[in-house]
Amino acid sequence: MNGIVALLRYSLLFLPGVANLYLTDYESYQMFTFALLVLILIARIRERWIPPRLAIAIAVVEAAFAGYLFHTYGGCLYFLLLSTLLSFSGSIRKPSELWLPGLALLALLNAMITPAGEVASYFIPNLSFLAGFGMLYFAETMADQFTEMNELISALSDKHYELGEARKQLVEYARKVENYAQTEERNRISQELHDNLGHKLIRLKIMMDAAVELSGKSDSRSDEIVRQVRGQLTEAMETMRTTVRKLKPEASAVRQYSLEKLIEDFGNSYGVTIHYEVSGLFYELYPSVEVLLYRNAQEAMTNAIRHGEASEISVQLRMEPGQVVFRVENNGIVPEKIGPKGLGISGMEERAALLGGKVTVECNGRFAVTTTLPRREDQLA
Repeated sequence: MNGIVALLRYSLLFLPGVANLYLTDYESYQMFTFALLVLILIARIRERWIPPRLAIAIAVVEAAFAGYLFHTYGGCLYFLLLSTLLSFSGSIRKPSELWLPGLALLALLNAMITPAGEVASYFIPNLSFLAGFGMLYFAETMADQFTEMNELISALSDKHYELGEARKQLVEYARKVENYAQTEERNRISQELHDNLGHKLIRLKIMMDAAVELSGKSDSRSDEIVRQVRGQLTEAMETMRTTVRKLKPEASAVRQYSLEKLIEDFGNSYGVTIHYEVSGLFYELYPSVEVLLYRNAQEAMTNAIRHGEASEISVQLRMEPGQVVFRVENNGIVPEKIGPKGLGISGMEERAALLGGKVTVECNGRFAVTTTLPRREDQLA
């Protein structure tokens, strides 16, 4: 039982007794006071020293004694039964468990009303008890819902933490896969250079040594070896060119997620003026970052034309030491306030969150969408 409930419970024991001293005449005020103190003592003993297995029995004793005081001394002592009902609030697990003690105490209250049979004598005690029961039931319901809400918030917090950890693991896994793919490709190219070009160069060295040895003995044999060396060099050069071509990606793959190409296509397709600016210290971006910036720029420019009816769009890419800031703003219609986020903005936020970034929307004069991404540690080396 918390402090507020305990204060209210003992107030319902003490204040009705004090009120009865002033409002009702008794033959023995000492006996009345003594009986009231006994009830308070029973409530205190029940709260502090009674084991749980005897709690119900002592509650019945307290309720019976409270009913006896109301039956004997009348007045507003029906509030004593409300105090007994309030004592159950600390031991119940759900609000529905209040119904049984509530109905039992209400029946006891009506049994103890004197003079019995007069309708007026039942009205105020029953109304007061039912009002008190309703407030207590409502309070317990709210407390139960508040507890459930806290549990849901706690569970949601745990899930959010788990999601964050899963996102970190996913990013780390993607980084490992990317590094593994690069290592595999390097190993393949290294093996190819060793198997093809390396062996050919070794053979050429041997042939050149033989040509040098024969240069003074047999000109025809030396010339033949030199011609063979020239042919082998031609093959080695062609092998080198082929390997370099494999290392270099195709032009279509390079420009697939090119911001310059996107801006050029948008300008030609929609007839809008697009200004593109890159500032800061330039460094290579990872493919995942390039794809994200491409998709967010595509979404932001499409929204600027479709919803904002913009005729001019500004695209700014700022590369800072610790982060990449990508801003797309337009001169189109600016909403008075940012309403519920649609699928476009939500998708941009989700993509940025996967790489540890964020997306902000501004409506100050010009509508702008800014994507901020942290720079990966291995890019700083």
